[in-house]
Amino acid sequence: MAESEVVDPDWKLAEAMASAVLGWNEWCHRRQDSYIPLEQDRGQVQHSVDCTPMRDPSFALNPELRSAQEIPSEAQALVPLAIVRKGVLREFEAFDRSGAGVPVLTREQNIDLSAGLLAVLLLRVEGLVVDPEQLMECLFAVVGDEPGAVNAARELVEQGSYRQHRIIDHELLQQTAQIPELIRNLGAGFLLVAVVPYRDLGSRGIIRVSYLWDFKFVGRKAMTFLKGHRSIQLPMTAASDSQAYHLEVRLPANVRCLGLSIPGSIQVAQAPDGAPRTVIQPDHEIGKSTDSTLHLRASYLIPPYRSEAWLELVGSRRDTFWAAILGGIFIGVVGVLLTFFSGSLSSDQAAALGDSTTALTLSVPAVFFGYISTQQDHLLGQPLTLMYRLVLLVYAGILMSMAGASMFVASAPILRTIWAAGAGLGFLILACLLLRLRAGFWHRIIRRIWFGADAPALSAEDRWRLQL
Repeated sequence: MAESEVVDPDWKLAEAMASAVLGWNEWCHRRQDSYIPLEQDRGQVQHSVDCTPMRDPSFALNPELRSAQEIPSEAQALVPLAIVRKGVLREFEAFDRSGAGVPVLTREQNIDLSAGLLAVLLLRVEGLVVDPEQLMECLFAVVGDEPGAVNAARELVEQGSYRQHRIIDHELLQQTAQIPELIRNLGAGFLLVAVVPYRDLGSRGIIRVSYLWDFKFVGRKAMTFLKGHRSIQLPMTAASDSQAYHLEVRLPANVRCLGLSIPGSIQVAQAPDGAPRTVIQPDHEIGKSTDSTLHLRASYLIPPYRSEAWLELVGSRRDTFWAAILGGIFIGVVGVLLTFFSGSLSSDQAAALGDSTTALTLSVPAVFFGYISTQQDHLLGQPLTLMYRLVLLVYAGILMSMAGASMFVASAPILRTIWAAGAGLGFLILACLLLRLRAGFWHRIIRRIWFGADAPALSAEDRWRLQL
């Protein structure tokens, strides 16, 4: 759709949009967020909406058709898809089940429509709006792109004011269902609206949107290479605005899922005394992955208690892992054999041994370790396997030092000392790797010593880490 086209947010369209947005879970059957990592700190998110849009002339793009008895099938209509975070959506695409492109409203058109939508919801509640003249200025500030949009939404919901000027009765607003949450959501995000043929209204179909997104890491990113795993938060798009919500993560081959969690649903139950009681169901979790695609499903009657999924990843390059483990054994054993075997040799014999057999024996695996450590893989997993890659580079340096020692050292005792030091360093690195491999075991021991029998409840991250 050309940007010059204007969407006239008249009362009829705004009222229909308000009903559609507040009733998303009535006509949206299924939503799915699919996350595909592309680089170390960003990836692609694909949001799929399986829905049956309401067939109502009020959704017609052309204002003249909204009151018509019959609407041509080729006419265009508006379908609200989701509320997406504000900001530039890089490499944004929208398409239907067949792969054909689907146009969407521009940001300016979204602002006009969203402001009209909120105005309809507020004005149709008797006595809610105190100052109608300042209402639209406030709503445009909420749904606009200015940095203070979130604060404007919070001030309107919590105090009923805008720039210290009273706009609405905030106490009465709190008694309305869904409107306060919608104001907050439109302060932090924008309403994504697709333009579809009018003939598609009333028919079930799938619309997908995709764009690039940046990882939201938990904890210190610089310490990832020491831990070998990292925590990532994934935003859940409109999780409560459909009958079922699905989250899918497609992992590259060099990473493995240590844990995936989406929040449990919140239900309002009745206590024994008859009072309503809020019950939070347990989180939906995956303890470990069976393949490269992770999938969780949930159904939310009301918004979940947190709006993000939590993913814990661990490096999974078996070549670097086993090379680091076996390399330590190889260096230690060869170093010990060379040290003891050269103890009965003279300086000339030890030097000759170092110049020929030892140099060849140690330089070949040194090149092999260096080659493995420099192999490229998916950028997401590189920080997770950095520890093993660095270990392999250290191994290569140790082997080259042991192989070339005889070229610079003529004394047999010093040569044996260098070989013994190489063996000891190889065993030390191997011991550290084995201790790190059993991090969960040592974590449990430390918790038992520190807290005793009264250890606090484990977080999801700690619970998954203790499975290592």
